[in-house]
Amino acid sequence: MRGVVAVLVALCLVIVGASRPPQLWTSSSFRPRPLSDVEKSSPKAKSPFTVSESDKTPVGVRRCEADECGLSDAASDEMNTRGVELATSTDPAVYDPIAAFVQFEHAAARGHAGAQVNLANCYRTGFGVRQSDEQAAQILGMASFRGYAPAQFSLGQLYQSGEGVEKNLEYAVVLYTLAADQGLPAALNNLGYMYERGLGGLQKSLENAAMMYGYAAAQGYADAQYNLGVLWLHQEDSTLPKEEREAEAKKLFALAAEQGNIDAIISLSAVDNNGEPNYGEITRLYSIAAQKGELKAQTTLGSMYLVGHGVDKDERKAVELLTLAAKDGDHEAQATLGRCYELGLGVPTDDKQAAKLFKKASKGGNADGKAGLAGLHLRGVGGIKRDEKEAVRLLKTAVQKGSVLGYALLGKCYELGLGVPVDIQEAARLYQLAAEKGDDEAQNALQRVQEQQAKKEPYVMKEL
Repeated sequence: MRGVVAVLVALCLVIVGASRPPQLWTSSSFRPRPLSDVEKSSPKAKSPFTVSESDKTPVGVRRCEADECGLSDAASDEMNTRGVELATSTDPAVYDPIAAFVQFEHAAARGHAGAQVNLANCYRTGFGVRQSDEQAAQILGMASFRGYAPAQFSLGQLYQSGEGVEKNLEYAVVLYTLAADQGLPAALNNLGYMYERGLGGLQKSLENAAMMYGYAAAQGYADAQYNLGVLWLHQEDSTLPKEEREAEAKKLFALAAEQGNIDAIISLSAVDNNGEPNYGEITRLYSIAAQKGELKAQTTLGSMYLVGHGVDKDERKAVELLTLAAKDGDHEAQATLGRCYELGLGVPTDDKQAAKLFKKASKGGNADGKAGLAGLHLRGVGGIKRDEKEAVRLLKTAVQKGSVLGYALLGKCYELGLGVPVDIQEAARLYQLAAEKGDDEAQNALQRVQEQQAKKEPYVMKEL
């Protein structure tokens, strides 16, 4: 299957007549243009798709015009639109991941490129179907060959990370370039990243990186606004005064911060604070973005209040913010809020509500949501059947995505022999990973199993 995708990408290379994009500039002198100048010169290419107002889930569901998606009939577009509604609805009576997947699958089979991307994203995140990066890559390969920019970008991401395909940064660069040529801001941003670091066979070029970031930033893409701001801020060999560089960087950070970009908010607070984060300013900026309905800002600010990071700990305030984001489909918020209900943080303990939230987050591909659901399977509470093997399956998926909770719970499974044979060495390894991420309970568990190993005593299983 990976070979099929590689062949499709190779055919794309033949079509564009190059193995990699041309080097745009080679001058050693570097000076990003002000964003106002970029806006005047950036291509005003019409995006081949529009993002649903409710597109705030990892599914990345998209609608597109019939003449832009290469549709064979209007029925395909209707199926895709219905899939979008089913995937993004906040109404529990309408929200249905499996039904959404079926709609995308039928539309994709008819040749609807937007539906093919939606279907691939379902496979990537396990939304309504068992997760499979390989299947996602195959579907994206077909849509990419037809020249659909969002598919080219998503397939480039897989080649950059090596998920579902063999890692190949040169292929990633080519796919990003094909999508960037159509004005896709996310592709322009990622191509800028490759130029900035000299990856994928590209000669390192801050000039080219700045141009790519600039085109994406001019379209309002927050990540590119932040990245371009960083370039402005760190031009240490520039002839421009530091004050001018900081002013341009602050302008870009502010634009990205308004959209809830976490890195931009932290950087904006640090510009006027000798490079150190100003948590008072960070909280103020997050609050502004959260009030505007930016889900990531609501989620991050809620998490800050939950643990007292940079703000006074306030579990009720945390729950309020997380609830807003969770209702609008933010899966990270759903997982964190589920944990609040499970542990009684800011709300009365309610395993059934926790289960409901963990299910939504898990279906959306959130790793902590899968880990939280696995924890309920281990205990058999909240209307969730006790199923140790299912718990282990969920946890193995969660740890692949770096879930700290997943590391800790899977470690416990190996320590106690829940769904897997007892393996103290593996338990210690997983506890170590969780402890390195700041999990105090995992640190205590690690110390316990290490002491057992050091004494070489027969291992005594503990109660869960």
